[in-house]
Amino acid sequence: MSTIIRFDFNKNCYGCRNCENICPTGAIKIVENTEGFMMPKIDQQKCINCGACDKKCPYINFKECSDIKKNVWYSCYFKNTDSRAKSTSGGIFPALVQYFLKNNGMVCGCIWDENMKPVHILTDDTSDIEKMRGSKYVQSDLQKVATEIKNKLKDRKILFTGTPCQVAAIKLMVGNNKNLFTCGLICEGVPSYKVWRKYADSLEKKYNSKMVKASFRDKEIGWDTPVAKYEFANKKVRKTLSFTYDRYVLGFLQGLYYRNSCSNCQYKGNGHNSDIIIGDLWGAKSELQRKAQYKGVSAVILNSDKAVKIFKEFQDTVFFEEIGPEKVIEKNRLLMEPILKNDRRDEFFENIDKIDIVKNIEKNINNKKYENNIKEFLYKIKLFKLMKNLKNKRID
Repeated sequence: MSTIIRFDFNKNCYGCRNCENICPTGAIKIVENTEGFMMPKIDQQKCINCGACDKKCPYINFKECSDIKKNVWYSCYFKNTDSRAKSTSGGIFPALVQYFLKNNGMVCGCIWDENMKPVHILTDDTSDIEKMRGSKYVQSDLQKVATEIKNKLKDRKILFTGTPCQVAAIKLMVGNNKNLFTCGLICEGVPSYKVWRKYADSLEKKYNSKMVKASFRDKEIGWDTPVAKYEFANKKVRKTLSFTYDRYVLGFLQGLYYRNSCSNCQYKGNGHNSDIIIGDLWGAKSELQRKAQYKGVSAVILNSDKAVKIFKEFQDTVFFEEIGPEKVIEKNRLLMEPILKNDRRDEFFENIDKIDIVKNIEKNINNKKYENNIKEFLYKIKLFKLMKNLKNKRID
């Protein structure tokens, strides 16, 4: 019997595909479970008990790193305003991409495929890299990028960006390589592709057209009041306020359809093993937001000596200032600890194939939080109008 089945897949598996990709006999296949998450399925007749899968499993091989609070923490944003406006937060990813492409590098990141499924690809094609912009609030499929990365690292520098568990998976497959630079995201959790597909299907039915683009946090209004924007082949566009009205985003923020391993995640706090960690600097001072033209501010943690060295090489392209860890952690507690399991999660998934997806989400989201979001938005609208009137008076 293979040692990999010693732990509970449903509770602890990260869905990285390492076991499938390393198995010499093809005994392990990744299949979608009833909740829509990628899980290993083992053919015991093919398993030869070699233990190769164990050696590449990010759950089994977790190791705590150095004290994250002792590393370098910055508030930061890309000086290129247009590029920052297209990014989810402060545009640090495109700043990193720019550096790597200038140095004959390649980039591995997440894009939407033709079926609106998030997948990781490795490329140096700028048109493909452009598709990596923006948060994809769905678990991405690493496919076989680890093998591609390993082959290219012989003569190319590579930037890999993904969730902390994905970074761990890639590093286990690739090994310690000076040409690999990893960028980990401040991750809340990863939702089921099945849930997203059902939600996308409901919108395609409503708009009678195939969805071709999704942006969960468009900055049309501003960074801290994002818009969920869905575009369709017939040129129709659906827009809703992400944190206030969009049902899919609300369910995501409340952890309603996260993978079970997200509630047991080891890659938090000192478990982060990426070179650089990036995410939104929620609660950024108003003065800093004005400097960034309300187009986003990032929290950046230089988590290795390699990160400190590379940051010095592209720091002229970004605005940055040192910040205390507590200022970041205050609004990003999930950087340090896993999210608590939503107590409505199991009921939601019990009905995943029984009732309409939107009704299922509405039935299980925390309505109190939803109502508070609306009140907060109405307050922001009043404040926005007041600021606009004051600005107009000054111009006159």
